[in-house]
Amino acid sequence: MEKKENDPARTQLIIGILGFLGVLITALVAVFGPIIQEDFRQKNLLTQAPIIIVLSPTGVTPSPTDTVLPGTPSSTPVPDTPTPEPTFTPVPTLAAGKDWLEGCISTTWRVYPESISPSSKDGCYMKPVALAFTVRNRHLEVFYDNKVTAADVVGVFVEVPSDSLVEFTVHLDNIDTGELWMGIFGEPNLDSKGLVLGAPDGNQKNSAFVVHTMPGDKRFTTGKFNKPAGDYLVTFDVSPNSVTALLEKYTSIETVSVPSETKWLFLGYKAFPGNTNHIEGYFFDLVITPR
Repeated sequence: MEKKENDPARTQLIIGILGFLGVLITALVAVFGPIIQEDFRQKNLLTQAPIIIVLSPTGVTPSPTDTVLPGTPSSTPVPDTPTPEPTFTPVPTLAAGKDWLEGCISTTWRVYPESISPSSKDGCYMKPVALAFTVRNRHLEVFYDNKVTAADVVGVFVEVPSDSLVEFTVHLDNIDTGELWMGIFGEPNLDSKGLVLGAPDGNQKNSAFVVHTMPGDKRFTTGKFNKPAGDYLVTFDVSPNSVTALLEKYTSIETVSVPSETKWLFLGYKAFPGNTNHIEGYFFDLVITPR
């Protein structure tokens, strides 16, 4: 096989083309290289997560503010203010006599016998007390209509000063068997020493009174007192050692020894066995004057 001879002209042409390409590439790199690098750097910056540097101040105490933006929790806790409990103010107990003016039988009175326990509200007994006592028109009214198998005394006690005047008016309406009682005792029971006036049945506008000295119930009957309206003024002169009963202020009925540190006014009735007891009357204008 015949070998081809080297062609110098061809070789020169190839060298010239290669040189031209080298110059061209160098020129392109010089022109477009910086552009390509900048574009590449920008793309890297866009895809790279930003780095945030937070400076923490030292030695600076934030000042509290009274204004809190909506939705921002307050750094100052709200003081725990307890809800005040409702206060109870007790109703003052009315004094004996003043309670009648308010349409009340005050719990300052003690019901006798103690086996009777009436309910109360706001310092007043629920009426009628012991099925016989109520207050109407500023009067303590007594209305009892019943039979009993044994003598029975029912009423109310209230403590009075051991040195005092106790005055009131009793009105007698109708008494048929039984007595309307009023008296002073050394203790709030019928077994202690005391003095009682009893209004018996009969003509209530021209009535006598039965005097009972207690205990033991020794009795005698006074003369009649003519009172067309049926109203009788009763006075008990109370001293530390005795009690004196008067009618119409000027008529002294009886004095008994009651040596006790306390004294108790009693208002009530006594029922007798046998016939139906009908006892009707009322007390008013009670005045208790200490000395």
